[in-house]
Amino acid sequence: MRSAAVLARNSSTDTRYRHACSSWDRMSPRKSRLLRGCAITALLALITGLLVIVAGLLVPGQITRKLEAGIQDSIVWRPTSSPSVDARYRNNTAPGSPDDFFKVWMFNISNLDAVRKGAKPILEQVGPYVHRAYHERHEVLWSDNGRVHFKDYTYFVLDENLTTADLHAPIATLNLPLLGVLANLHEHVSPSLAPWVDLLTQMIARYQGDPDVRGLFTVKPAVQLLWGYEDRLLALLARILPPGTLPHGAMFALMNNMSGLQEALSQEPNVFNTGALDITQVWNIEADHGRTAVTSWPCPEPVRGSDAMQFRPGLTEKDRLTVFIGDIFQAADLIVNSTVDLHGVKLLRYWLDPAQAEPNPCHNMDIRGLINITGPQAGGFTGRANASGPYIFISMPMFCGVDDRLVQDVEGLRCDWEKHMTWIDVEPTTGVTMRAYKRLMLSSRLGPLGSVLEPGVAGNLTIPMFWAEETGQLTHDLARQFKSSVYRAQWFIANLGKMCWILGGSLILIGILLAVLTVELASDPDKWPGQPASDVVVLAAARDMLSVRVDGGGLPVSSSAGASENSSEGVTTANVERRPLLQPVGPGSEIVSAE
Repeated sequence: MRSAAVLARNSSTDTRYRHACSSWDRMSPRKSRLLRGCAITALLALITGLLVIVAGLLVPGQITRKLEAGIQDSIVWRPTSSPSVDARYRNNTAPGSPDDFFKVWMFNISNLDAVRKGAKPILEQVGPYVHRAYHERHEVLWSDNGRVHFKDYTYFVLDENLTTADLHAPIATLNLPLLGVLANLHEHVSPSLAPWVDLLTQMIARYQGDPDVRGLFTVKPAVQLLWGYEDRLLALLARILPPGTLPHGAMFALMNNMSGLQEALSQEPNVFNTGALDITQVWNIEADHGRTAVTSWPCPEPVRGSDAMQFRPGLTEKDRLTVFIGDIFQAADLIVNSTVDLHGVKLLRYWLDPAQAEPNPCHNMDIRGLINITGPQAGGFTGRANASGPYIFISMPMFCGVDDRLVQDVEGLRCDWEKHMTWIDVEPTTGVTMRAYKRLMLSSRLGPLGSVLEPGVAGNLTIPMFWAEETGQLTHDLARQFKSSVYRAQWFIANLGKMCWILGGSLILIGILLAVLTVELASDPDKWPGQPASDVVVLAAARDMLSVRVDGGGLPVSSSAGASENSSEGVTTANVERRPLLQPVGPGSEIVSAE
């Protein structure tokens, strides 16, 4: 009986074991495919993550180099430049070019009769007279050394729609051409002719042939003072004075508006460095109308710097800029004052270095903020130093930044730094000037000789005559084009590396997790999540075989509950209930320990 029971139990166990093995074999291919898929996915995630990180290290550099190359192509003027780049340098008359305005305000001495008797001048600002400024470059030639030669043609056209002031308003001011004649007479006439000069001076003081002339002052319509007129007194003097005393004849104008293209073509060319060989030298002027230095200063001034249109790319707030200003025959240093925004484009605002306003004997400056260009104005770029002529002073409008004594000598001047300061807004990445306000004021004085003829007026009284403002700025369309190209590339350069590190790192982490999971599942199939119910039954059957206890004699023990005794064999079994070590708690459930 006992042997039959044991054999029956062993036969049942063998059957369940073979069934479990058979089910396990049927399940292995599915798990193998899943494991193989996990392994491949982990490997792909690791490789892709590494490639993404490498791309994040390399691609931003490639974009940076392409951006720099694109910027150089857009700021270096070559014979092969694109039409837009060529048009930007060649002229500002092409369709879509930013408007360039030139505005002038005149100062009228409203109490002229009282001033001639010693009163303080009361100045009345009249204007603005708004003009459109046009710049053209002709006979353009490039050289192999990275230079470009051309001739400038600049002219102004009055915009009557924007001009609200009366063009024919009478302006009482100093008579500069007459003051120039007196200065030339005393410089060129020999001492033996001095009595004749004094007599001529007295005649000039009492001259009544022109109702506009009032001693050493004049009253003329604004438009004539600005753009020229024939002075009757100068015409008379031209007939009796030695040749060369009146270099410009009887014509006089405060502003120079070229008569036409032929006048421009008759001048010597300008020479600029294109930056093709050295981008840090882009658009630096090397010759102004063929002249490389201003020798009419006590200390020769080399022609240097930019014309404020283009500077070297990659500027920072610590960089200084140099601009050559032909109107004052010298270069000016600019420093960063602030950062500003124009149509969404970030710009560095540069203005004049305050140190340049200090007195400087090399430029005949003895008053802070007041530039004395008398010599260069009279003798030109290459004239002798300290040439004689009417006193000409250049400063900021309204005497901003000038010694307070000059402001107190007249009435009617109110300085507003925002409205009267010269500044330019430069885009630092490209070095392109995208907004500019150039503002200068011209003043004069009678001087010692003039005060003899006008005894009521102090010779050192500096009287402003007019101030001018030239402006231009980037249009909305050009700003949008700039942002879509440069700013977009800069965004990718700044963020692509970070994005690649985040994405690549995430992929690598996913790959590592998948690899660890694959190894764990391959080494212990019991850890597979979500086992189907059939698999649970099979695994339970397999484990049930291992849960059978064996007695001291090596025979299987009955699984029935309670205690029994086999008196014939003397074998006693413990009165305990046996359970498998692992058992299912329900269809499709996890296998939990019963221990």
